[in-house]
Amino acid sequence: VFLNAQEAQKTRAQQKFDAVAQKITAAFEKDIQSYINTLVANERFIAASEEVSSEEFKNFAGKFVDLYPGIQALSWNKKITHQERAAFEHALRDENSPNFTIKDRFGTGEIEAASTREVYFPVTYVVPFKENKAAHGYDTYGPDEVSDNVRIKVLDHARDDGKPYTTGRISVVQAENQYGLLIYNPVYKGNDKAYNIEKRRENLIGYIAGVFIIPDMLNATQKTAAQHGVDFVLKDLNASPTTQLIYDSRTPDYREPAQPIPLDKGKLYADIELEVAGSIWSFKFIDKVGIGSAAHGWGLWYILIGGFLSSSIFGAFLLIISAHTV
Repeated sequence: VFLNAQEAQKTRAQQKFDAVAQKITAAFEKDIQSYINTLVANERFIAASEEVSSEEFKNFAGKFVDLYPGIQALSWNKKITHQERAAFEHALRDENSPNFTIKDRFGTGEIEAASTREVYFPVTYVVPFKENKAAHGYDTYGPDEVSDNVRIKVLDHARDDGKPYTTGRISVVQAENQYGLLIYNPVYKGNDKAYNIEKRRENLIGYIAGVFIIPDMLNATQKTAAQHGVDFVLKDLNASPTTQLIYDSRTPDYREPAQPIPLDKGKLYADIELEVAGSIWSFKFIDKVGIGSAAHGWGLWYILIGGFLSSSIFGAFLLIISAHTV
């Protein structure tokens, strides 16, 4: 009876923990979808306009940055051919950016004028500008050894599939000492995504990019998890083993722990996978207080004590009968 009751209680505790994990994941998915919807709204704004000025982009995109504190920056990265480069740079210099040039990143903190190539996708406009000034003019389609050129692959996927794609964990130009990620949403001429890859490539006019600093992006999720007494580890399963970790709530800086943290077999766990902008992310939830202890509550002790008392009384009865018989 004790073992059956214990197993039933463990099952109920796991079900309760799974429900909490699902609730936290659903809230996170809602946040992520809000960010993606922001990129889509800005995509439609750009596609519907013949030409967008820095002031117009600031007025439109800036409202979303104010609304969602998890967004580090929103940028419009316009497609520029080599033949258009000189005129484009002069136009931006005339538009409140006197030192503007298309730039490449050659190493951490090493940013110089971009080399000559056929096409560029520079950060044309970015909001908020002051906090992200370092990224202004940076060619997202240029070589970047710091991030293993992951942006180019992501931009190509987004262009060909016609939907948002994320870089996963990456070193962002404006916050190189923090874990960041970007989501790129392609923008097509006249908002024509077509059904043909060649047509999409022909109609592409640029990308709307959302820049996120990971601890800020997951701040609301962390608070929800803490309220339920839950730790979590978030990984990007599409990334290389060295960059899979996105967030670990058990460490002070939410990065990889100095030493691996062993999983306690006595605790409850839940694993949930979800699709985020072309990547598969995996949550591991870890019970740290309350829920798992329900599997070892007082009810089980009452059953065990009752069982021992019953055995004792029955044993005493047998002893009395045996003695009487003797």
